[in-house]
Amino acid sequence: MKPLDIVKTPKGAFAMVNEVIHPTLNCPWESSSIEYFGGGNPTEERSAWWKSEDLELIDNFPSILARRMAHPFNDIGKQTALVIFPITPVG
Repeated sequence: MKPLDIVKTPKGAFAMVNEVIHPTLNCPWESSSIEYFGGGNPTEERSAWWKSEDLELIDNFPSILARRMAHPFNDIGKQTALVIFPITPVG
């Protein structure tokens, strides 16, 4: 998980990752802070820190932009975008 990843919460809300804290002695798992799309908290879930493994990775914003800006007549630019900005599921 990394900032600007687009994720889905267990109840189905979509959000963007703002910050990630990697495991330490105080917190033995990776934690992610998220911002819900559309503001507020649509599914009334927590809005603070999540275990990254509880969030489903959908895509990431830099990859979406790179793929959309790629040459429209072939997939080479889109493939290059995925190499530079990979979408790597947690786990």
